[in-house]
Amino acid sequence: MRVRTAELADVSRLVALLRANATAAQWTDMQLARMFDDGEGQRVILVVEAEAGTRHIGSAVENDNRIGEESESRCHEEENRESARDSEAMRVEGFAVANRNGLECEIENVVVNPEQQRRGLGKTLLKELLNRLRRNACEAVFLEVRESNRAARGLYTKCGFQEVGRRVKYYAQPQEDAVLYRFCFEAIASEMVQT
Repeated sequence: MRVRTAELADVSRLVALLRANATAAQWTDMQLARMFDDGEGQRVILVVEAEAGTRHIGSAVENDNRIGEESESRCHEEENRESARDSEAMRVEGFAVANRNGLECEIENVVVNPEQQRRGLGKTLLKELLNRLRRNACEAVFLEVRESNRAARGLYTKCGFQEVGRRVKYYAQPQEDAVLYRFCFEAIASEMVQT
């Protein structure tokens, strides 16, 4: 898996990931595209890529057991197809968006493909996002999440976020509270010095 800065060419995949995640903030492709036109550099948009599938090697071996030019030709075709699959093996499986306002940042969305969840992609993505925000002199990071989204809340707690409040009936469809979290770089540094 690898984390990189998102590109405008990623927008259609990001929209597809949003549609697959009912608990994510739902943006249109136009809204996402506008985020890349942030002239002041206030937004950080990262994607996490992971292997899209596994390689299938058996068919090339079967072709090698045949004799003649026809089987040799098929073998080369299979090698070319496998080579093409290898170059396309990495696929965007999640993304995160943060918006900076002075020394504070707000994480606006963290989305991972439901088929790839519980494989560490969200944690890897979130840690890299925090590293980049720290390097950009951000002192505190805030986010809100649906109260019912236990998986996300567990991830944020593991990554050092602390619950700091609630917004009652903030979300609609279904209506529920938003739980507010804060990550403070100074507090984390203090904890590390004390231990």
